[in-house]
Amino acid sequence: MAILDFRVRTAQLSPESYVVSIDGELDLHTVPELEQALETVLSRGGRNVVVDLANLVFIDSTALAVLLRLLPRFRSRGGRLLLVSEDRRILRTLEITGLDRTFDIECRLGKAVALVLGSQEPTATRGGEAA
Repeated sequence: MAILDFRVRTAQLSPESYVVSIDGELDLHTVPELEQALETVLSRGGRNVVVDLANLVFIDSTALAVLLRLLPRFRSRGGRLLLVSEDRRILRTLEITGLDRTFDIECRLGKAVALVLGSQEPTATRGGEAA
């Protein structure tokens, strides 16, 4: 997939909750767009963000570093940063780095959205406060 196929989209779910969806490869060249999207969410008063990685084909350490650096900013607001992926390659990368124990990860976007909107208890998350 060429860099031209990379895309970041942001959708507001509620005044404090957003979904940031990423398509393509998330690496040194494209991670500034993800960082800008997450900074925008924070600047708009966002407390919760679902980072939808369902259409991601690759993630590198620079992207993981950005997510890890921004995670405490959402938590300090009493919110959450949830990752969504069922791609075995992406999940394996999170497992190898130990970040599967740091981030809340859901396989389905609908479940993650329900969690940030408070319509379900966080029972199936892997990282963070719930297990």
